Amino acid sequence: MGDVFVKDVRVGTIIGDTYVTERTPSKHFFIKQRGYPISTSVLTRLRVTDVKRIVIVEHRANGTEVTYECPLWMYDRAKPFQEKGYDEQKCVPLANMAEVRL
Repeated sequence: MGDVFVKDVRVGTIIGDTYVTERTPSKHFFIKQRGYPISTSVLTRLRVTDVKRIVIVEHRANGTEVTYECPLWMYDRAKPFQEKGYDEQKCVPLANMAEVRL
């Protein structure tokens, strides 16, 4: 349990078997794969700490929030990629994730 960091930046929190991360579309949405990437180093830590699901809280410009959820294995099966200036990452399209109410 606890906060997860990439290069001294807090990117999410592990709560029990769940990784929760907050994202803003204008800053974090990856258009090429239609979702929110997660660093492979973070995914490794999630596996080691027995995380089973990923929850992404999307903060929209209009002040609303939408929450998406998927099992960790969906990110594990995604093809890794690396954009210039970023760590290697994996992405699951939002269309493949469940929209949930918390």
